[in-house]
Amino acid sequence: MKRILLFLLCIFLLQNIYCQCNKINGVSANKSETEELNKGDSIYNYIVKLDIKPECFLLRKHSITAAFIDSDLLITACFNFLREERVKNIKIISSDTITLTNKDYTFISLRSKTYSTDMCLIKIKDTNKLKQIYKGHFKTGLYNQLSENKTVNLTGYSGSKPDKLINRKTFKNKLYINECENLIAYNFCICSKEKGMPLWANINGEAVIIGIHHGEESDFFPENWNSATLFTQEAIRLINTAKK
Repeated sequence: MKRILLFLLCIFLLQNIYCQCNKINGVSANKSETEELNKGDSIYNYIVKLDIKPECFLLRKHSITAAFIDSDLLITACFNFLREERVKNIKIISSDTITLTNKDYTFISLRSKTYSTDMCLIKIKDTNKLKQIYKGHFKTGLYNQLSENKTVNLTGYSGSKPDKLINRKTFKNKLYINECENLIAYNFCICSKEKGMPLWANINGEAVIIGIHHGEESDFFPENWNSATLFTQEAIRLINTAKK
């Protein structure tokens, strides 16, 4: 009995770790990099919050960021779902709130024999369900489309303030790339709860996603840096196939 109680306590503690955004992995946040946003800007309406309710009663509901890349297609981090069948329902929260069950969407992991990544798609079967919240979508593109001094944004819902939409900015020439692993890193203070944020830039007047925030520090990058999974030609091909 004691072991069962200890196990339940561990689950509770792991799901309620406080996200201290002013200092992550020993690195202090640069306040000039982070800004709270107003949804009045049309681009930020392309980004939504997902409240995910697991099937298992032992697992708590959690919130993550996702972004529209078509009128019926959302992209986020695959890690946020682990396995599709573990999700009971998803609430999409933007200007309004809609609730989807497993019957309302298809879960698509962006994986193939030649490409593995922490990104997934949520394809909504009935676009009428999205009429109240769909305001447009991001294009998808490649990192090499950016000029060296191009501003790059990481935008999504705060891990410490789940109802706040925030944006972090840097420049392409301040990013660290590992093309072999399809990863891109940045020296931002980011909570572990913020996986799924789109990494995007304005290219020729259009908002273009080049990657999806993946998570914590990696052996491939400088210590304490966070990273995103980059889009490749293969990933974009898989996305275009899902749009059909």
